[in-house]
Amino acid sequence: MSARRRPPAMVQLTIAVMATVAVTTTAQADSSAGTAGWLAWSSSPEGCGDASTFAARVQRALGRSPARAAADAHVYVTADVALQPAAAATGAARWVGEVHLRDDAGKDLGSRRLDRRDASCQTLLEAMAVVTALALADDGVRPRPLEAAADDGGLAGAAAFAASPASQPRSPEVAPQPMAAPPEAPAPTRPEPVSNSQRLQPAASLVRAPAPPLIPSSRRWRSGVEGGAKIGVGLLPGVAFGAEVSAYLSTAGGWRFFLAFGGWQRQTSLDALGRGASFQRVEATLGVCPLDVVRGRWEGAACLAGDVGRLGISRVGFPTPSTQDRLVLDAGLGAALNRRLVGPLAVGAHLGVTAPLLRDRISYGTTDGNIVSIFRESAVAVIGGLRLSAVF
Repeated sequence: MSARRRPPAMVQLTIAVMATVAVTTTAQADSSAGTAGWLAWSSSPEGCGDASTFAARVQRALGRSPARAAADAHVYVTADVALQPAAAATGAARWVGEVHLRDDAGKDLGSRRLDRRDASCQTLLEAMAVVTALALADDGVRPRPLEAAADDGGLAGAAAFAASPASQPRSPEVAPQPMAAPPEAPAPTRPEPVSNSQRLQPAASLVRAPAPPLIPSSRRWRSGVEGGAKIGVGLLPGVAFGAEVSAYLSTAGGWRFFLAFGGWQRQTSLDALGRGASFQRVEATLGVCPLDVVRGRWEGAACLAGDVGRLGISRVGFPTPSTQDRLVLDAGLGAALNRRLVGPLAVGAHLGVTAPLLRDRISYGTTDGNIVSIFRESAVAVIGGLRLSAVF
């Protein structure tokens, strides 16, 4: 009986290398099969990744192995990404993704459709990964009917999708019972339900949040100074031009208080004989605006005001010149509208009406006993103007 010849060392080395490659290939095939065992991935455009890339995104959102989570929940996930041809033709990319869930027996457990208008599919993939992670998560959310998917691109229906029968809660202290568990085994206790807001909070940073609604500017104490030109009818014999400067304080309750100082251009009124008077009017105004509304850069106010001042009268065309002062006392109301320009600067307009509480008649007597009237303030005067203000 002859002895068996041992193979050469080179042959032994070759056999060892081939065995190592076979073991590695088998391990990789097993790993790929594990991913394919819970996920079916489909992506029509290029650059949206493959099944392993999507599984990694799901694992990052879920915090553990999605394959193990799917096996524990006895679910199978189908994910699909497509680029709408019509939208691509117009230059606005529209990505549509769908995540579908079914159990081991092939029964549909629900689906979620997401719609994104973006330059790439990465934002859509993040949203789909979050939806899939929520569906595989076992965090104690009670099941409720699956909501219809809306084309808003958000995660509004993610909680409903995750609350399907595949994600029934289990007790964190008791290990999951096998399907063939005896009837006398105690049922696992259910943890406290987690609200949808708490459930979606970790994933909010992964998708584009909706823009907040427009709201009025926050009310606070403000102050400012204003100044500008004004025009009035009924205060002096003719159309009067003047200037005004004021300071105001607005409270958090919506009230504004202001103090203004103004003057009017001097005017002269003469009769046919060249006799008359020259008028110079200055006044201070104190007012309150019970209605002060701020909307973004716009601010409107309705105000009540009172004027107190001096009307200086100088005789013109008489042999003996003289000057006297008369008290000015008015009350009125008005409205103002301002718009913020840049920084603290704002521009605005105001319009108001005043009524004199003291109406003096300015006149003189002739040698034959007649009375010649020179001027009397109107019963109602109209005032308007433009202002430039600085708000603090």
